[in-house]
Amino acid sequence: MSPDKAKFGALLGKVFDDARQGLRKEVGQAEYKRRRDDFVFHMTDWLHDLEGLWSLSQQPEAFDIDRATTMVIGSLYHMIPHIKAAGRLLLDEVPDAFADDWAAKAAKPPAPVEPPRQPRTAAQ
Repeated sequence: MSPDKAKFGALLGKVFDDARQGLRKEVGQAEYKRRRDDFVFHMTDWLHDLEGLWSLSQQPEAFDIDRATTMVIGSLYHMIPHIKAAGRLLLDEVPDAFADDWAAKAAKPPAPVEPPRQPRTAAQ
């Protein structure tokens, strides 16, 4: 089942209007329209990726591992930048809730490794 991109886009435009009520006064009509249109674009351009991932989730046995891997990686490369851009347009900033956890784990120095013990000789 394919989404109705026109109806979804119209709804997203209304979502933008509702969430960004004061922005039009701040930036003017032309800039507001550009940002609104950009938001709708960034929220709809990846719908075909979503459809592919939905198919993959519904019939995983229908995909070999190479096709599934290509689909997942391609979808992530395409969807994430669009979602981040849409988030910035609607919310100004969307912090990465998981970045600190990953960065903290990555920044931890490795545990010290003890040197191997020398075997004892009979004289020791």
